[in-house]
Amino acid sequence: MRLTHFNFAELCLIALLTALFFGAPPGASPLVLAGCLGIFYMLVGRALLVPATIRHGLPTFTTPKLLFFFFYFLLFYYPYQLYLLGFTDMNRSIFLRRTYVEHANLAMIAATIGALAFDFGIDAGLRGRELRVSGKRTPSRSLPVFCLTLQLVLIAVYFALGFRAASEGRYIGTSSGGQIAEGIYLIILLLAMVGTGEFIRRLAQREPLPPGLFLAMGVNLLWVTRILLAGDRNSFMLFAIFIAGGLFTYVWRATRLHLLVFLIGALVLYQSIEVLRMTQTMPLKDSLAVSLSGNAISAGDDNSFNITTIGLRATFEVVPEKVDYGYGLYKLVGFMGVVPLLRGVVFGDSLTFDTTSKLLKSEMLEPTAGWGVGSNIITDFYADFGLPGVIFGMMLWGWFVGCMQKTARVFPDSAKVATLYLLTLALFAEIPRYSADFPVRPLVWAFLLYQAYQALVASRLGRTPAPPGRLVAEHQRDP
Repeated sequence: MRLTHFNFAELCLIALLTALFFGAPPGASPLVLAGCLGIFYMLVGRALLVPATIRHGLPTFTTPKLLFFFFYFLLFYYPYQLYLLGFTDMNRSIFLRRTYVEHANLAMIAATIGALAFDFGIDAGLRGRELRVSGKRTPSRSLPVFCLTLQLVLIAVYFALGFRAASEGRYIGTSSGGQIAEGIYLIILLLAMVGTGEFIRRLAQREPLPPGLFLAMGVNLLWVTRILLAGDRNSFMLFAIFIAGGLFTYVWRATRLHLLVFLIGALVLYQSIEVLRMTQTMPLKDSLAVSLSGNAISAGDDNSFNITTIGLRATFEVVPEKVDYGYGLYKLVGFMGVVPLLRGVVFGDSLTFDTTSKLLKSEMLEPTAGWGVGSNIITDFYADFGLPGVIFGMMLWGWFVGCMQKTARVFPDSAKVATLYLLTLALFAEIPRYSADFPVRPLVWAFLLYQAYQALVASRLGRTPAPPGRLVAEHQRDP
């Protein structure tokens, strides 16, 4: 791969920061924090200079890189920015007994290495070959009916069996149905995205919108509203980013101002749901205090974002001093989630820690705690392979994102490519707060849903021959 001057500078910075990681003093050194912040601002500024163009004539700043950097900033840089300005105290947390400030330098250096590696990987993917996910051109007239029918059947099964996936049940303290409920819940959301992807494609190509598609969109909106009211803000935000990203990429021209308004609105909504969840279990006087504080963007010591920030610092307390590296175990367990129930069959209850979120919980919370601290992408790579895992893991994911963006640019009229690209956009906007395998199952299952639809269409066309001229026209018109 031919390196640009900027990419060569990124590699040099990664090498320099790697050396600094192993020689950094304990604590939170202002020089280290400010230097890492400066490097991150340089990456964001570069991304804001030139918009991406997926559909010809529609430049957009709503890209996977910028959305990733936005959430990444909130988790790994914003609290330190506030600390340097004197607005927050890193030693204080109303949720945790310890904040691991002695590992702040390591956390900032590792996060900056990860950001540089991710940016480098995206550039490599954009210069490489597109991914072969477009498939053959398949008529999509019946795609909304396919999605809607399957979606209604799964929703009926979900309610009839009394399922409550952990994604929504964790906020009210109950869940039922186990992995089967989780799988159905995810497929319903993916079907909503596939149907929405077809809606966006037709809008972009100025095609008629059939009544079945409007009905499908109505069901989609009702479902995501339901999961929002249930407190599952992460699934709701996946759908919201998907549809907003689709409109800003394929239908409307999106400027930096549009992106800023969308991100601020999304953040306010995201944090407001957290406040609502907190007040549901609080005494009345505490509930009013939190609600009236209006801290949609908190000063950094009393929200769930800061728990993730502290979690990265706690990582260097645990691994490898207390728990050895996973050497790929956490990734293996995560990737096995693509096949339902496979993890339970292979490992059962034999693993002390099968996820990095459980590893962090054991360190950061009391054994009797009824909640978890989650994980983050840097912790997840580091816990398996150390700092080399952060470097090459983030490069690999960046390369994948770059390849998906290039594929979407090469096939701007393909419903399948557009849906997979927008799903990548949404998943990588949220991945900083999740494990590294977070995007794998949704992307694989969405791809398989398209393959199932294409197989169904192919079998129907095989049983009912169409006039050759009409069939050719449909294949040319509908990707």
